[in-house]
Amino acid sequence: MFTHKKFLVLFVLVVGVSIAFNVFGASIPAPTLSFSASPTSISYKGSSTLTWSTTNVNFGCTASDGWSGAKTTSGTSIVIPNTTSTTYSMTCYGNGGSIKKSATVNLSSGSNPANCSCYSGCWVIDNGTDCLIGVSEIDCTQIDPAKSKPYCSPSSTTLTAEPSSITKGNSSTLTWSTNLPGSSCFGIDFDTNNEKSGNTKVSPESTTTYKVRCESSGDVTITEVAEAIVTVTAPAPTLTLSADSITVPYNGSDTGKIYVTSSNVTNITNPLVEKTSGTFDLSSNATSYTASSATASGEVQVSVSGKRPDGTTIYATPNPLVVSVTVTAATPPGTCSSPMIAYTCATGTSINNSVSFSGLNNNYTWNCSTAGGNSPPCSETKVMSGSLSVPSCTIPSGSSSCSSLASWSIENPQAIPTAITASAVGNTIPAVNENVTDTLTTPQSDTKSVPIPYLSSPRTFYLYNNSNELFSSTAYASCASPTVWNITSGTCAPTAVLPPTTPTEISASAVSTSQINVSWNPSTGGNGSSIAYNIYRCTGAGCTATQYIDWGYPTSYSSTGLTCNTTYGYRVRAYDGRLSFSDYSLPAYATTFACALTVTTTSPATNIASTSVTVGGNVTSNGGASITAHGICLGTNPTPLGCQNDGVFTTGIFTQNRTGLNPSTLYYYRAYATNSVGTSYGSDVTFTTTANIIAPTGTLTGSDCTIAANASTCTTSLTLNVTNPVSGAQTNVTKPTNVEVISSVTINNTFPKTVSGIVVGYPSTTFYLNHNSATLTNPGTTINATCVSGTGWDSTNTKCASYTITFNGNGNTGGSTAIQTIASGATAALRANGFTKSGHTFAGWATTANGSIAYADQANYIMESSNVTLYAQWTAASVTSGTLTGSNCIITTTASTCPTSLTLNVTNPVAGAQTNVTKPTNVQVISNATINNTFPKTVTGIVVDYPSTTFYLNHNGGTLTNPGTTITASCDTANNYVWDGGNLRCKLSGGGSPGIDLTASAPTQNTATKNVAQTFTSTISNIGTLSTGDTFRNSMQVAESENGGSPGYPLYASSPLTLPVLGPGETNTVTATYTFPITKKYSVRFCADNNINMMGLIDEGTNEGNNCSAWVNVTVSDPGPLVDGQCSATHYFCTTGTNPAGNFTGGTNVDGATSWTWNCNGSGGGTNATCSEQKVPINGVCSTTHYNCTSGSSINNVDGATSWTWSCTGADGGGDISCSQSKTKKPIFKED
Repeated sequence: MFTHKKFLVLFVLVVGVSIAFNVFGASIPAPTLSFSASPTSISYKGSSTLTWSTTNVNFGCTASDGWSGAKTTSGTSIVIPNTTSTTYSMTCYGNGGSIKKSATVNLSSGSNPANCSCYSGCWVIDNGTDCLIGVSEIDCTQIDPAKSKPYCSPSSTTLTAEPSSITKGNSSTLTWSTNLPGSSCFGIDFDTNNEKSGNTKVSPESTTTYKVRCESSGDVTITEVAEAIVTVTAPAPTLTLSADSITVPYNGSDTGKIYVTSSNVTNITNPLVEKTSGTFDLSSNATSYTASSATASGEVQVSVSGKRPDGTTIYATPNPLVVSVTVTAATPPGTCSSPMIAYTCATGTSINNSVSFSGLNNNYTWNCSTAGGNSPPCSETKVMSGSLSVPSCTIPSGSSSCSSLASWSIENPQAIPTAITASAVGNTIPAVNENVTDTLTTPQSDTKSVPIPYLSSPRTFYLYNNSNELFSSTAYASCASPTVWNITSGTCAPTAVLPPTTPTEISASAVSTSQINVSWNPSTGGNGSSIAYNIYRCTGAGCTATQYIDWGYPTSYSSTGLTCNTTYGYRVRAYDGRLSFSDYSLPAYATTFACALTVTTTSPATNIASTSVTVGGNVTSNGGASITAHGICLGTNPTPLGCQNDGVFTTGIFTQNRTGLNPSTLYYYRAYATNSVGTSYGSDVTFTTTANIIAPTGTLTGSDCTIAANASTCTTSLTLNVTNPVSGAQTNVTKPTNVEVISSVTINNTFPKTVSGIVVGYPSTTFYLNHNSATLTNPGTTINATCVSGTGWDSTNTKCASYTITFNGNGNTGGSTAIQTIASGATAALRANGFTKSGHTFAGWATTANGSIAYADQANYIMESSNVTLYAQWTAASVTSGTLTGSNCIITTTASTCPTSLTLNVTNPVAGAQTNVTKPTNVQVISNATINNTFPKTVTGIVVDYPSTTFYLNHNGGTLTNPGTTITASCDTANNYVWDGGNLRCKLSGGGSPGIDLTASAPTQNTATKNVAQTFTSTISNIGTLSTGDTFRNSMQVAESENGGSPGYPLYASSPLTLPVLGPGETNTVTATYTFPITKKYSVRFCADNNINMMGLIDEGTNEGNNCSAWVNVTVSDPGPLVDGQCSATHYFCTTGTNPAGNFTGGTNVDGATSWTWNCNGSGGGTNATCSEQKVPINGVCSTTHYNCTSGSSINNVDGATSWTWSCTGADGGGDISCSQSKTKKPIFKED
């Protein structure tokens, strides 16, 4: 839009200048325009050529009306109009003003290539068939003036539904009729048996639109479609409850069941059982319950809910359902004591007494029994506990031990015996293991004398029962004053030797940050044995050293592993072999050396580059404290401060990589480490980064070139450039095998440099740019050399060339085929044969007159390296014949037709001829599109009318089977079907059982998929001699196991399947759907005149026993994952799901005139998809070379006296075009 406005402004300015020039100068010539269309009358889908030329046009031309856009000042354009009359206009602009001219192209009368049909009051293309799948309706007057107006007569075809609204499970009657002559009708989603009028019952599961399509017979097919909608509403949801009451006899039990009945309700909860009184305990998902004589009388409330179709909740009635429980036991069972005391009862006698132990717990269990029964288990837990006290005692003189009276007690002992124990000491003092009682009475208590020997530490005694330690007590044995322990005699004896003297002159001195040395004067005295010393330590000034750290005989000690700058206190105590101890010495204190700085050195730099380096250091000492930080400081000045911290460290060598440096620069760096005292640095070290060297790079570009006819090479230009060249270095361009094509002298270090005249060989040549003895472009630059249009590479003669094919009629009696020119090595379709020979058909081309056939008509030909001649080969014409066979069929229901299959074959068919099968009055039953020139061809589903139908095989406008093939259709007499002349259909004979006798056939479906709705069908028959006289209901039943399962209620029974009055011998069909919840085997059957409760409405007298069919076992399989069918963008393929017809045309895969259609079926309960892909129309476009097409296929080639003419046919709905090329005489040159 912006461009258009700009053009208008420019035009106004130019006109203004023109007016001014007219006032003061000569006049400006007006523009002229010659504009025409040829031809002006064409057939449907034909084309016309618009031609125009101008003078004095300076500002271009614009198309309008039937075409649009900016146009050149002269030219041609091919148009394909699609209306009865189309006007094309052109306006051109010059300094002298503007000029507009028009031309009209008309469609010739009667040129419509397809029948016009009446569909819902409007004319449509192709008999209305495509309209049913979405092709838009059009005005037939645009293509056939014989149709006087776009709307046809009101449709004579009607379809009604009565009633039009039903409750799900009921049926509606569809009634159809048409006044079209010789017509037949078929239904969409229901069966019409191809009758032009009639009615049938339908029972849709949901609201459904039904359509009937009726077609007339004759030369022009008229199609009419009518529709009716049946609205399906869900029946009112119901949910009811019932249950058995329960009475429990003495010493017995009883079980009751809960029954749920529903209609149009989903997601039904399991019965929720709530206790309102009594003592019974039922699970929340119970559908039955059991009470025993131990249960008290009371009530149970049961509530059930579900979901209506609208998602709201419905509660079962009654809500809640109250179930009474009555217990008639004469004597109540025994009861436990309260509180529970082991082996005692409130009522009854204790039985089943038992005890178990877990640790200190005594677990007692028992029952209380009366004539009315036993109580639930009674239990009590008692905890075993105990106490022990062993006093210290005094050893009399001359003894080595004394006796102590141990006191003990136990509550709730578990076993016998109870014991007091003590461990042995060395090899001289034995263990104690005294049994103190052999009874289980509780509580227990007593005393026991136990021995305590002289020891330096107390002796520990333990009280045990049943391997459980209950209590412990410690006691000392000391010598009675004034005796002391004599190590030599091993007894207490009068005092004779004093303990060692207290150590004196104790001193402590620090020698490092982690060590203090302690020394003292030796002790004397004792019993004469060696004197040893215990050393004690504490932390802090003035502390009392009580922590034992070591012992030994020397009078000095080194205390290590200490913390720097910390004060420690020490004391010493001497003892002899009797373990007779002196007093503690006086304390001595010392403080470890203060913490120091770390010791850090700097390592030499490595990996020095222009912008990076590796530096490092060595921490040889941590100074007595933890290192919290370490790293490298780096900069361009001494004592650098740019530090990078690598965190916590111990000691040793470390490195650090530094980047982002400047080339050719002197840097200083030093290592550092930090502890609690501070930071220490290593000495400065320097390094210089290297220079930044940029390697030269280069580019080499050029354009592809075209080799002229009869030449083998072409030339191009190469442009080369070198960035960062090495001063004085050589530069050149080479091709493979190091052949130089541009020298260093030519380049002369001038960049960029373009050099022309570079020779390129077929099909390509690769060039390399070299600089300073290195190749800068690798892989190289490849320049392509292609043959000029119309020629190809002749590898034999190594040049680009084209050659001719001369076609020889080889005895023809008429026609011609023009010479064909093809590029060497190119593949092209041979011209269509234009020769004829009387009594013969064209077989193909040979390379010699009497040779064998080498090429079929219009076969692909690969051009050789010389001109060639092909010779037509002929075969004597053969006679076309055909056969049509089929099998008779049996009508097995109340219908007037049955299906069969027909097999047709045509011998020596005429190429491209139409083939079809018809029945009388020329009604087509198998189309040419279905046969698709495939012989023999078998087609199934052919409808045969009672008593017979005759079929004819037609080919190339003639009937090959005359008289036709007659197929008979007879009633199924084996199953008592006879012809009903009044209703024109087969029916069951009236010779059945006396009275009314209703039966149901067994369903045929024996497989299903879990959680996918499966539909079952049954035929309900009245094989009796009387009419039912009224409507009646039927049902389908599902059992949970094979062959009907156990007697009783089935797992599921369908809603009523109502049928109208059924006369003697008449039948009708019912369907029902069920969704199986799990994978297993079920069984299904149908029952006539039976509702959900197995109750009938029709009195059949003695014939009631055969209402239900046999059970049919149904195997339910897992559907696998749910997959919806999804269409691919490519025809016959699916993104998800599968195409049942495969990936080739046929079956439900349809290759239509303008589109492809196919199906993608889902799995696992997924949906199916109907797919289509529109074809892109290909219009025929003439080439500048005769008999060739830029697009489309060449036909009708004529070699005229002054020109060549041919046609280019379009495809996929595209238009055809007529082409011509004038012949010109070559000038004759004379030499002077």
